[in-house]
Amino acid sequence: MMTKQMAMAFCAALAGGCAMKEFSSTPLYSGSDVKFTGAVEDRVNLWPLAYYREPVGSVAWPFVSWGDDHLAFRPFYSQYRQGGRGEYDEFNLLWPIGQLDTRHDDYRVFPFFWGNMENGREPYFCLFPFLWRNRRFAGVFPLFWERNAAAGDCGFCVFPLYWHFRGGGEGYGSTTDTLFPLYYYDSHRGRLGSVDFWALCKLAGYRREGNGAASHWAFPIYLKNGDGFYSLPYSRYCDDETVKTRVLCGLAGIDSNTNSSSRASWLFPLYYRDKARLVTLIGGKSGDASWLSPLYYRDRESFYTLIYGRNPRLRWFFPAYFDSEVLKCITPLYGRNKRKGSEWLVPFYWRDKDSFHSILYGHDGGRAATNTYFAAGLAGIRSGSKEGGWLFPVFNKNRDSDFDEKRSWLDRDVLPDEIHVASHLVTNMHWNAETKKYESSQVETQYRTPFVDACDTRSYLLLADSCRTVSGHSGGYYGTNYVVSSSHKRGNRIVFNHESRRRVEFDTMTRKKTRDQEESETSLLAFVYCCERKADRIAGTGRTSHRALWKLWDWEEENGDVSLDVFPGFTYDSKKNGYRKASFLWRLFRYESDPANGVKLDLLFIPIAR
Repeated sequence: MMTKQMAMAFCAALAGGCAMKEFSSTPLYSGSDVKFTGAVEDRVNLWPLAYYREPVGSVAWPFVSWGDDHLAFRPFYSQYRQGGRGEYDEFNLLWPIGQLDTRHDDYRVFPFFWGNMENGREPYFCLFPFLWRNRRFAGVFPLFWERNAAAGDCGFCVFPLYWHFRGGGEGYGSTTDTLFPLYYYDSHRGRLGSVDFWALCKLAGYRREGNGAASHWAFPIYLKNGDGFYSLPYSRYCDDETVKTRVLCGLAGIDSNTNSSSRASWLFPLYYRDKARLVTLIGGKSGDASWLSPLYYRDRESFYTLIYGRNPRLRWFFPAYFDSEVLKCITPLYGRNKRKGSEWLVPFYWRDKDSFHSILYGHDGGRAATNTYFAAGLAGIRSGSKEGGWLFPVFNKNRDSDFDEKRSWLDRDVLPDEIHVASHLVTNMHWNAETKKYESSQVETQYRTPFVDACDTRSYLLLADSCRTVSGHSGGYYGTNYVVSSSHKRGNRIVFNHESRRRVEFDTMTRKKTRDQEESETSLLAFVYCCERKADRIAGTGRTSHRALWKLWDWEEENGDVSLDVFPGFTYDSKKNGYRKASFLWRLFRYESDPANGVKLDLLFIPIAR
């Protein structure tokens, strides 16, 4: 049985595949690369046995297919125009065994590979995995060698055990020797020469750097370099003019300045001591502070114990607190904050200048919006700049009070002068931007059950200034139009989903409407039913498509012309000029009525009437 994860992966792969060029000769294709030149009413729909709409078609898809960019007899032979036009430049024989790519000069008939790299300047040949050859490199597995006479480089390899390389020319070159994993040697000659040698996967080694610094090690016994000596039981090194001595893997040690002006010592976890501090497990002293845990802590201005404490502003005798500046009084049940003007009595109420809360009722009063709560916040009402309410967890509505006014901008023919739009600078050449919001408004309504979103509706309105740079003039810009856009979403992708978008543009000079376009998508149970609509209100054009159970029923209307496909093999087309056509299995039955050419009837692939 197919699991949920397998089904989701299959659907994702299928949806992605429908936009590939290999699908261009089927009715499943949904991409934009294929430009159909034939009329939709002239298509032959016997898919998957046969399908043709000029210029693409297929027979027993996907085995045989053709188009203006490919010809394929899969899996034996196929050819493609990779640039979409011109001569064929890719040929496949029993792909992926054989491929001839003349566009990139790359060829293979497994196990042979040949061609040119670096724009044709580097020919290569390979008999995988035994023979490798190009202009500077050759190999007969497991032996490989390289030579670049111009750079003075040469190398030799017995893969993967031994490597030798020498390069860089006489006097300033380098030498590398490796016998994996026993040793590695690397030497760089010249004025700042260096040597790096290690053995047994770097467990032991020696290094001399170009500045004369040297180090050697034997892991995990010791490491010695220019700063000091490191080992597990004892280490001594210098760091920033400080001599550091460690014993017992650092659990104890002494740090002292080279001029003996400061000194620190410790024995973890018993104590730490330096010039200003002494810290032990239960007590300590640091500057003016001292403590004995958990009995007390004190410093110059404060004193704390388990039940009593003070500092320059606050006094408490647990559990009561008093503060002369901010907190008038705080006890476990009652408190008052003088600065915020708030007061509370647990669990009965809490209030301040703008708000009041209790178990059954409360309200928040802000500058523009007010929320009224009931039943400990499970239900409520919004008013002011935000309207709506909620009933947790079933219902939640949040609506801007000016939403209807701003939505009316979509239907205006002229944008009123009192609506101002702030323009913005654009510095990048040929760049369109609509990111500067001037005014926006939204309404959001959510209906939920405890387990799933039953309906989720959101609508947004945006007024912006769309600007772009003048071609060829760096820094120049001008506003092209004012944009009012709206988006609306309802439901979810699983059960029911509806999304719509509308975009209206006004000329910056006349403020008249120059563009009014909208589109929507609707689906029921993911793929049982789908609907797409697009319309241009100013041009009076539009396109609508309805699809049920993927391709079992497919209806499309564009500017009054209708085409319908019903599985298996039934098609119907009609046009505004009175043209009608219906067919079943192409010409098993076909009836066509054209006001200009009369009636045509085919039955059992035989012309009956003309």
